[in-house]
Amino acid sequence: MLGGSEDEMYASDDDVVDITDMLEDGDDTATVCYITILKSMTRKKMKKQLLQIFVLVLFRLVLMKKNTLANVIADLADLPLGKVREMKEKLGLKLFNKAYFGATEATKKAEESRKKKLEAKKFHGQHRPKEISSKRPVSAFRPIYQENVGKKKRDPRFDNRAGLFKERCFDDNYRFLEDLKRQEKEVCNEAVACEERGDSETAEKIRETIRRMENRERTKAERKMKEETLRELREANIERMMHGERPVFKTKAQVKMMNLEKKFKQLKKDNKLDKYMKRKAKKEAHKDMKKKPSFEEMYGYQ
Repeated sequence: MLGGSEDEMYASDDDVVDITDMLEDGDDTATVCYITILKSMTRKKMKKQLLQIFVLVLFRLVLMKKNTLANVIADLADLPLGKVREMKEKLGLKLFNKAYFGATEATKKAEESRKKKLEAKKFHGQHRPKEISSKRPVSAFRPIYQENVGKKKRDPRFDNRAGLFKERCFDDNYRFLEDLKRQEKEVCNEAVACEERGDSETAEKIRETIRRMENRERTKAERKMKEETLRELREANIERMMHGERPVFKTKAQVKMMNLEKKFKQLKKDNKLDKYMKRKAKKEAHKDMKKKPSFEEMYGYQ
């Protein structure tokens, strides 16, 4: 029993009957039971399970026909404000408004437009024709064929049609830039001499520019020296094969030693070998200090 005394309110689970199917079939008994549930909601003491049954019934009623939903809305209008607020917390605002006020025309249109937008966002294939809005006027200067849109800009440095990059040919073609760089370096040296007597900050910037130029020159000289070593080895193998001998291929370690020998000879010729060796020893000592364990690690202090 759903609408009896207080003892009858706390019925067992076997006594609970799901009347939603009966309501969908339009049974009068189910309607009476449903109204009884609404009236029992006004009692002060109510079992939690009965409230859950009511929420389930109301949710199923929202999905019914319009005439049944109109009766439900009329029954909900008689409920106290506290119970209406409790129902809103249980059902959620969206479902409660739909059950309490009914689905308006604006709500239906919004739902239909949302479904249309979701349908339009679906991927229909990459080869389908492009859809353009008819509300926007078409330009008279639009490209009819996509290939006539315009010339595509390209960078010849990274284009295969410009040929392969050959550093030796590049250096030969742009050798005049070395003279311009040398002149620029001389101008910077003169400028830093003048600025040292004036603005020290500007002089420091110019000195930094000169250091970058010297580093680039040093790197380029080392690269040329390595290329010269490889060229000499290649020519020696060609000469050896011309005399009927087998070519000799050096390992990377052997080529590295040959480059170091050439580098030391050049430094000795320029009287820079001692300075280079001191700087090298200082760098190696710094590396050894990093590898050496600290006092805390050596004696177990934390």
